Amino acid sequence: VRPGYHARLGPQIRREIGWSLASAAIYGIPAGIVAWGWQTHGWTRIYTQWDAYPLWYLPVAVLLYLLAHDTWFYWTHRLMHRPKWFRKMHAVHHASRPPTAWAAMSFHPWEAITGAVAIPALVFLIPIHVAMLGTVLLI
Repeated sequence: VRPGYHARLGPQIRREIGWSLASAAIYGIPAGIVAWGWQTHGWTRIYTQWDAYPLWYLPVAVLLYLLAHDTWFYWTHRLMHRPKWFRKMHAVHHASRPPTAWAAMSFHPWEAITGAVAIPALVFLIPIHVAMLGTVLLI
C-alpha cells in the first residue's frame, strides 16, 4: 500500500458511510411498510401456507422476482448514466475512486429510492411465499 493511501481515503470513506446509512434508511422505509401492511392488514400477496400454490410455483416466484428486479435495475441504471440523470442521481455512487466496500450502497437519495421500491412493489403484484421472498432478498 502506498504511503498516505489510507489517510487520503478517510474523507471518502466517511462520505460513503454517510450516503450508505441514508440509503439503508431509505431502503428500510418501503420494507417496513410492506411488513406492516402484510402483518396488520394483509395488503400484500405474501403467503405462509406451503400449499397455497403448487410447489412448482415456489422457484417460479423467485425467478419472476429476480427477473423483474434485474430488469428494473438494468433500465433505471442505464437511465442514470444519461448525463442529466447522472449529475443529479448517480454521480454520488461513482465519486468513490478508488471504490471501497462502502461504495456499494453509497447512493444519492433519489437513486436509493429507485432501488428501494422494486421488491416492495412486487409483493403487491406477484404472490410469493415468505420463505421464497427471503430467498430473493438473500440473493
